[in-house]
Amino acid sequence: MMRLGMACLLASALLVSGCGGSNTTPPPVVPTVTSVTPASGATNVAVNGTVTATFSEAMNSSTLTASTFILTAAGGAAVTGTVSYSNSVATLTPSASLAYSTQYTATVTTGAQSSSGTALAAN
Repeated sequence: MMRLGMACLLASALLVSGCGGSNTTPPPVVPTVTSVTPASGATNVAVNGTVTATFSEAMNSSTLTASTFILTAAGGAAVTGTVSYSNSVATLTPSASLAYSTQYTATVTTGAQSSSGTALAAN
């Protein structure tokens, strides 16, 4: 009986010690857009300006392109332009001046990823 008790005690100790360690990797930090220019709902914006998005962390510049940082007019037509990235700020420069009295929406898609490879949680 003593031998069985010691074996159970030893097995229990091994089981508990195996569960005590923390071998799990913390969840990745999901990048977010912390600010934009021009501000949402801004009026009297220069038609020859740029649009910027500032991120909460360093991004992979190769994932910030004209297909992941999109500017669209109210009717849904995408504005052509170039995207650059520096110091956590992506800048979209339209190829031509924007139309007067037209509402535009800028979107950064989930195709944009942080330098660690984590995508935005939502567009």
